[in-house]
Order: sequence, then C-alpha cells, then structure tokens
Amino acid sequence: MPDSRYLVHLLFFSIVAWGCSSSLELSGDYSSNRSKYQFRLNRDSTFEYSYKFEFAYEHSRGRWNRIGKRRIILNSYAKRKVIPMTVQKLSGHDIGQASFFSVSMDIPNADKKYYQCMVYVNDMLYEKISCDSIDTILVASPVKSIFFKLSADPRMPTRFLDTLSTEKFITHSNTSSQERLNIILRDSLFNYRIFDNDTLEVTRKGLKFYDPGNGQWQYIPKARRN
Repeated sequence: MPDSRYLVHLLFFSIVAWGCSSSLELSGDYSSNRSKYQFRLNRDSTFEYSYKFEFAYEHSRGRWNRIGKRRIILNSYAKRKVIPMTVQKLSGHDIGQASFFSVSMDIPNADKKYYQCMVYVNDMLYEKISCDSIDTILVASPVKSIFFKLSADPRMPTRFLDTLSTEKFITHSNTSSQERLNIILRDSLFNYRIFDNDTLEVTRKGLKFYDPGNGQWQYIPKARRN
C-alpha cells in the first residue's frame, strides 16, 4: 500500500501543476479581423490592450489577476490621466495688479505646432493657442487658479481625439501672482484607457468584456497559435 505521505505529496504537486497549466491556458492573444479590440494576456500576469477604429485609438498596459475559473480582473499601470505641472515663484516683474506666468513645456520645439493649448483661469477658458506660441501669460485681474488642457491635431493620429488636463495650480493669493509653470507632458497618456478592477470573462475560445464607451459587451476570440 502506498505511503500516505507519498500520496499527500503527489496530490499537492498535482494541484500545483493543474493551477499552473490552468493559468497558462488564459495567456495568449485575443483578436480577430472582425474585432476592433485586441488583448494580449502574458504568462507573467501582464497585459496589453489596444482598440482601433478609423481615427479612434486606445491603448493600455497593466496586470491581470485570476479571480475565478472563468474571470480575471485588469488593472492598468496608470490610474489617472493628469499631466504633472511644477510651479516656481518668480519676482522682479513690475506688473502692478496683473498676474504674470512664464510657461514651459517639455515638448520638442519642432512638435509644439501639432498641439493646441487651452488656458483656464479661475475655471474659465481664458484663451486657446498653439503650444508653439505660448511663452508667457499676462492676466489683468487676480488669478485664484490656473490649469491647461492639451490636445493634438490629426497629424498626430495616436494622440488625436483626446484631451489631457494638467494639475490645477491654486495661487492662494487675492493679489497679483508671478509664477513659472513647467508642464511635464506624458504623451503615452493620450488615448490611454484606464482599467480599474475591470472584470473579464475568459474561456478557452475567447474573452468577453464590457465596454462603457458604447454600453455593450464585446466578445473577442482567442487567436490560434502558429
């Protein structure tokens, strides 16, 4: 009769082997010529996502975790689409009661013409200008807050049809302000889709997920391995 400890060890390694093989079954590419969506579930529990339809484009990267026999959750690396902005106090400008802002962006000068910049002062649109033409902003009245929205034109297709906002700077002043604003643009945030514990149903033949953009469930077959 087999030793009981041998049977316990055999059962343990069988369960581990089943779990590993089961996880590997979920990994792979989920796409088809008829689907605008594509997922890649990697064996290291990372994922890649893309969506393409005419001029529309989305992308994402992150991690997936199994939560049941046929369900996984996705969490993208980025959790918010906000452009960082640093602020430095300036002095030496005699501007009376006006507010003065020096603006810089870490965008190559040759590319700035492809971006539009919307300036919001006190939560109201102050001006819309090409990013290659914005260097300083002079506001005649006191500024309580300022932030920017950036968009790209059709010559940059992977950034087109999306608008990113910077962090909002609160001046905490009822008089004039003099600040240097440095906008740190992260191009990868354009058309980035955030997954926050989103649930997908996965089978051996494909996966199904809910797209809030069109309010429908989408089915994507699993691509065959060559």
